[in-house]
Amino acid sequence: MRKYLSMLCWMLGAGVLTTSCSSDDEPIVPDGMGVVRLTLETGMNYEASTKAVDEAPYKNIDNYNKKWYQKGYSESGEDIWTEITAPEEIDGTYTLFKGSYKIVADYKEEYKGVTASQEGFYSVGESSFIVSDTPANVEVVCEPTHGKMTVAFGDQMASYFDDYKVEISTPKLAGNSETLTWGKVETNPWYLLVDEDGETVTATIKLTPKAEYSISTTEIVRTHTLAPNKAWKLNVNASYEPSNGNLSITVTIDEGTNDKTQTIEIPLEWL
Repeated sequence: MRKYLSMLCWMLGAGVLTTSCSSDDEPIVPDGMGVVRLTLETGMNYEASTKAVDEAPYKNIDNYNKKWYQKGYSESGEDIWTEITAPEEIDGTYTLFKGSYKIVADYKEEYKGVTASQEGFYSVGESSFIVSDTPANVEVVCEPTHGKMTVAFGDQMASYFDDYKVEISTPKLAGNSETLTWGKVETNPWYLLVDEDGETVTATIKLTPKAEYSISTTEIVRTHTLAPNKAWKLNVNASYEPSNGNLSITVTIDEGTNDKTQTIEIPLEWL
């Protein structure tokens, strides 16, 4: 009996040792299943924060909701994606039955499809993958679906104009008969829903000059393409040359994510 117990203990020890060694290489996976290694990242290009919206939480991947879908087929052969219960994470890996899947990670879903907001925006990423005998390394990069637009009026504007503002329009806003207004004291950015390839944003600068400054135009229209996860800043300022009575507006288009600047000087009395 003592000999039998000694041998049993030895076998148990050997079994534990064998299991430990195999787990250092790959996790033990039941037949018909495979391993998924998931990496989530955020690719937001906006600045860290603004006065209106704290954008920092968008860069914290722990805030993102993950949804798992398995691929099936209809009787006609069309793809059908069915949401499944999220698999348990063990040491950074997930175990799923073999097949085709996708994962969607998003944040602030309440802004999904919202054409324009000054309160927040929608950020999402997804990736499709196949679970097989070979571990699947899946990377999901989450990015905003909205572009960001801001307007900055220079200090000289108040010297020559009683009022000034920018009216903002996009194809989606126009479809809803909406126009946004950036007033002279506005500071909060607009997050605009735009197509993946970008959309044209139309900015109409409207001016009400002081009585002593006579100008031939009170509207200046500028257009620019804005894409998701990109930022566009419109700088507007005025200058006056007493020697020749030349009152002009300088419009600077600054794409903060691309570091490009375009300056347009507009002598108003020439327009």
